[in-house]
Amino acid sequence: MSREYSFVIAWPPTANTYYRRAGTVIYLSAKGRLFKKLVAQQLKALNLHGEGLKCRLSVTIGLYPPNRRAFDIDNRVKPVLDALQDGGLILDDGQIDRLTVQRHGKDPDKSGYCEILLREVND
Repeated sequence: MSREYSFVIAWPPTANTYYRRAGTVIYLSAKGRLFKKLVAQQLKALNLHGEGLKCRLSVTIGLYPPNRRAFDIDNRVKPVLDALQDGGLILDDGQIDRLTVQRHGKDPDKSGYCEILLREVND
């Protein structure tokens, strides 16, 4: 039987601010580190931080922005997948065979969030 995980995480930073560069060194920004920390805490609260899923996955990401400002949905994907990996839910984002990302309306609470649905892919 296929496992399925559905949960909500914080609004991710854009990939444009996720990494920073100092000369030839590229590093995770303060926004990136904070986002990963928040997601790890959320996964721990949901008791999903130690799952370490090794299977092939289908991932659906629903983006609910904090405001009506235009954004590229692809710039939100990498931080989300990295946070799921660092938070211990998945071993590597290379496990993902199907990825669906959908933009939704503005979050009425104005904080923004992501709905995540992970499904095990049966071969």
